[in-house]
Amino acid sequence: MRHRVKKLQKIGIDKEHSVSILRNIAASLVINEKIQTTRPRAKAVQSYVEKLITAAKKKDAQNAIKYIFSAIQHENASKKIIEDLAKRYSERTSGYTRRLRVGNRKGDNADLIQLELV
Repeated sequence: MRHRVKKLQKIGIDKEHSVSILRNIAASLVINEKIQTTRPRAKAVQSYVEKLITAAKKKDAQNAIKYIFSAIQHENASKKIIEDLAKRYSERTSGYTRRLRVGNRKGDNADLIQLELV
């Protein structure tokens, strides 16, 4: 039985590729604050980024830096989460990102979602 076991959502071919895609999209979202991607990738990245921002708010500075840098592995993105986003969302308890449906991609008709920081 798989009671309360969270698994990585299918966003790529294998696990290593999925993790690298997840990290790259999360870093792009944090740096640019707005990206367009497909629906499954947006759903996976949204929860990933919200956990990182919550960790930056709740953990002490040293543990937050270690956790966020190991999760994202991008120096500018992790610095922005700790210095800017944690202060910006200090009043909020959750809901740091927003998903908006943009339309369909022209080539393969995939659902495009605009993911942005609130």
